Amino acid sequence: MFSFSDVTHNVLQYEHSGLSTDEDAITFAVTDGFSMATAVVQVVVLGVGGDGPRRDPEALLSMEVPENSSSVIRRTHLGYTSDTSPDEKIRIQLVSVPMYGILTRTGSDSDHQDMTEYSSFTVDDINKHRIRYITSFETGNQPVTDIFHFIVYDGENNRLDNQMCTITITSKGTQPPVVAVRSGIKVQGGGRVQLSTNHIDVSDLDTPNKDLLVWMISTPKYGFIENTIGRVGLMGGSNTRIISPEVPFSVDDLTTDHIFYVQNVQNTEHHYQDTFSFYISDGSSQTEAFNVQIDIQQSKEEKVPVVSVDRVRVEENSRVVITNSSLNVLDQDTPDNDIIITVAKPPTYGKLRRRQFYSQPLENGLVLSQGSTFTYQDVLDLLLVYTPDLASGGSDELAFSLTDGIHTSAGRLTFTVDVRKTEGPRMSGAASKITEQNLKGSDSDSDSLKLRYILIKDPPVGRLQLSKGRGQDAVAGPVKSFTQEEVNKEKSVHVTFMFK
Repeated sequence: MFSFSDVTHNVLQYEHSGLSTDEDAITFAVTDGFSMATAVVQVVVLGVGGDGPRRDPEALLSMEVPENSSSVIRRTHLGYTSDTSPDEKIRIQLVSVPMYGILTRTGSDSDHQDMTEYSSFTVDDINKHRIRYITSFETGNQPVTDIFHFIVYDGENNRLDNQMCTITITSKGTQPPVVAVRSGIKVQGGGRVQLSTNHIDVSDLDTPNKDLLVWMISTPKYGFIENTIGRVGLMGGSNTRIISPEVPFSVDDLTTDHIFYVQNVQNTEHHYQDTFSFYISDGSSQTEAFNVQIDIQQSKEEKVPVVSVDRVRVEENSRVVITNSSLNVLDQDTPDNDIIITVAKPPTYGKLRRRQFYSQPLENGLVLSQGSTFTYQDVLDLLLVYTPDLASGGSDELAFSLTDGIHTSAGRLTFTVDVRKTEGPRMSGAASKITEQNLKGSDSDSDSLKLRYILIKDPPVGRLQLSKGRGQDAVAGPVKSFTQEEVNKEKSVHVTFMFK
């Protein structure tokens, strides 16, 4: 004794005894507890070819769907194999269609095509979740059984007749998951972003998160969805999975921060958005389709600072201000005050000082040692001064590193210390005449010729002489004064400036 439910769930099997007969018959008595009827089932025994299509052992040839639903037919529901043909060559041709629902096939343009008698689809279509059973039938409190018959062909046109799939339509005892999709997902070009419940919020009161599966309908065009569950290290591991329509992920994977969108297509110059669609199944029902949009942020090309240096020349026993002609930095996206220069190795034969103000004397300022920093703005403000300790000439060097906060580069600035010449500069011999073209004063209420110049400080490296006529009267100390008239009368009075 068995029940009709056993029949619809393909529990009963007929096993041939191996005799040479090619026909058999079974007589059944069916009762509902009040009346009885009999039925005879004819069995046709086919010869065994060994190379035709056959049912996949894992395929039940049955499925359960909730009322008013659309369900994907999977290989565990309907599947066949062949020793000689791949799945895309194993063809299933409908002989009859379901009574309480319809079968559809999803085409390349994502449109659902209704299938009728003699319509065909392949096992590969089943693998790729293209075949659906859609029903709008309401069962009430009792399940309803629907069936369809078909023939299976392999690539060599071997056939398997009299095949049947049973569909049990159940009442909705459970509610499908409730899904909310939120916008605002942003990713840098070439980067990755984690998908979380902030983006896809799923709630189902009667199904654990691990049993709620997210199935892709269409994948992203400019990237992919990655499941890092079981990932080893930063470089990924063997358990990292790329999500596809055949490979789902669970809501538990989403809530435990294992789902990422990876933007990996570089030619997105005019494409600032990617999208993918999905539905969620709790095992007995599934949601409608949802679209997720991701904004691709076009990353600006980072500009690396360009550093150029030129040799700095300085005379012994003197000082020199470092200018941007000797140390130049070109950075188009960083303020000069944010370009930090660090002393990697200070000068060996001199000192590098940073003055607080430009007006301070050159000998003032903080001596910079290894690890000291200054900005490129300090260079532009003429605050850096190098003072050589060398007494006989030579060269010195400053090693530094420079950063704009992102990029870092190293450089060296060379100093050449020149020995001071003992002879004066050859300007009209050993002296240079000061004329009214060089020095001329005026006063609106006084005679300009009577204007008197008073010296308050000797020249630092020479001496000032007054000469009258052909003879010269050298003055040992600072010249106390001379007039504009003495400067103007070049032929009889001239002023000379000589270097030691």
